[in-house]
Amino acid sequence: MKRFLIAAALAALLVAAPASASAPGDRASAAAIRQATIDLHFTVTQQAPAIQAAVDRIDTPACRSALRHLPEDQADALVSDFLAPLLLEIEFDPLKRSFAAFTAKLDAIPMRDAALRSGRAGWRDLAAALGRFSPPPTDACAQLDAWRKACYPAASRPKIDDPAFTQLLTGDDLDRIDARLTRAAKRLQELGVSERVIGWWTLDTLLDDIEPDDDLPTPS
Repeated sequence: MKRFLIAAALAALLVAAPASASAPGDRASAAAIRQATIDLHFTVTQQAPAIQAAVDRIDTPACRSALRHLPEDQADALVSDFLAPLLLEIEFDPLKRSFAAFTAKLDAIPMRDAALRSGRAGWRDLAAALGRFSPPPTDACAQLDAWRKACYPAASRPKIDDPAFTQLLTGDDLDRIDARLTRAAKRLQELGVSERVIGWWTLDTLLDDIEPDDDLPTPS
């Protein structure tokens, strides 16, 4: 009889285990993540003027002239080696503190759900990677202008050597982070978090409100 009761108790625990995935504790974790994500969105949008001002500083006649007369065979290399990292550094440099503060809030939230913990780990890795981005160069237009005046020699084409940028965008880190955030997003939706907040959590829409009004012309 004793052995039977122990077996019955174990069976009851196994049957109850799936229900624990939607236990009140998980909903409390999801609610805390939701609020932290809303706070993140607010702090991110507050950086829009700083990002716009940084873009305005490189939206100069010298920059535009250099790009307007850029030889076609140099365009792709300039975009990948200089313009893309430049614009991403400009956009993310003011956001480093917001992302670091967000991960600190996530670390303070009790989580037992595996998907939510995985999402927290993804955000932690993303914030750390972006935190390693170099600050944008302050002489970007001067570099482009000097290159134009030298008649665009390929050997002296402006480049930004940012190992953190290269690692995040060319390695497997970004795919792994995206998979973790997406998995957690599905779980957060199951726990009642709105699609709007989910978009901020996954970065699908987090940066929509800080896109600069103007940009450098695209090399033709």
